[in-house]
Amino acid sequence: MEIKRRILVYGLSDTWGGVESIVTSLIVILQKWFTIDVIIPTKKCSYLPLLQNNGISYFIITSWGKNPCAFRSELKQVYHNQYDYIWINSSIRSNRDIITITRKYSSAKIITHSHGSSFEEKSFIKSIILRYLHNFNKRYYLKNIDYACCCSLLSASWFYGNNYIKSHRMILIKNGIDFKKFSFDDSIRTTYRKIFSFTDDQFVILHVGRLCEVKNQRKLIDIFSELVKINQKAILLIAGTGELYEELSQYTNSLHLQNKVMFLSSRDDIHAIMQAADCFVLPSFHEGFPVTLTEAQASGLECFVSSNISKEVDIAECVHFLDLSMLSSEWAKIINQTTVSNISVRIERGLKVKTKGYDIAEVASFFANTIK
Repeated sequence: MEIKRRILVYGLSDTWGGVESIVTSLIVILQKWFTIDVIIPTKKCSYLPLLQNNGISYFIITSWGKNPCAFRSELKQVYHNQYDYIWINSSIRSNRDIITITRKYSSAKIITHSHGSSFEEKSFIKSIILRYLHNFNKRYYLKNIDYACCCSLLSASWFYGNNYIKSHRMILIKNGIDFKKFSFDDSIRTTYRKIFSFTDDQFVILHVGRLCEVKNQRKLIDIFSELVKINQKAILLIAGTGELYEELSQYTNSLHLQNKVMFLSSRDDIHAIMQAADCFVLPSFHEGFPVTLTEAQASGLECFVSSNISKEVDIAECVHFLDLSMLSSEWAKIINQTTVSNISVRIERGLKVKTKGYDIAEVASFFANTIK
């Protein structure tokens, strides 16, 4: 029997987000070909049950951002195991130690996987430090990479730079999804609209994302506030958790929208909620390639997103790009012109997502064959 090659996965945060969604979905399937261990920053990781239920081993290591010395010491211990690859998932080159320790204590090939087109940091001082490290470590990172992966051309340009892209092979790892799970099902739509007590004529807008600055949910609520003025049947669902929950909740109340906006927290039935929705809105300041947009299109939803997001996300030709400089009332008018798509249209959009290679099983197979 052939011995499986070993992968160490690094870069997942303690909260559930797009990166955690795509990477954990991939490693569950990749177990067919590899033995996989995952580095996590705390026992409180929201995806820990998923790892445990699928028999995936993990190591709890102090976050580099909290204590670099502890991180280095603990990572050295992990490398007592022999790995063929380390898969570094990141949007920023701030952590030089992950490369240094790997090269010194392991023969593992280094896979870098860029997931973003910028980075998130609320603290002004920290953002300056991180940007400095991102730039300072660029040459060191690039000379030590064995496999340069990205989720989009925009994320590749941000992480590797255009000169590197021109002279090296870039591996596009599509943000795949479980297509069967997200493809449109009218019976689920009917069931979930009943669960939420939506009437047939209510216009349901959905947003899925971590409640944080980069997702720009305050703009989302402003857009919805304007939309309600022209469409009293509109309802906004916001699915996700994050540090801005209280602030956003209070802002919603200040606009007297508490009966029109539903904060759904973290859910494991997003696929079903997407069936119940009529459109998807994502006014982010920046994104790499949000997996939620792949999911929304697989569900056949019309999508309205910030023009800051790469045009690559328009897989099913149903994504509308709107500038953040536009008034919220202008966004609202455009969204309100949406014609609720019929069953055949939604199914057809979903099939486009599948035929263009965004099914998670196909993505996992491509990844496995690429790093042989």
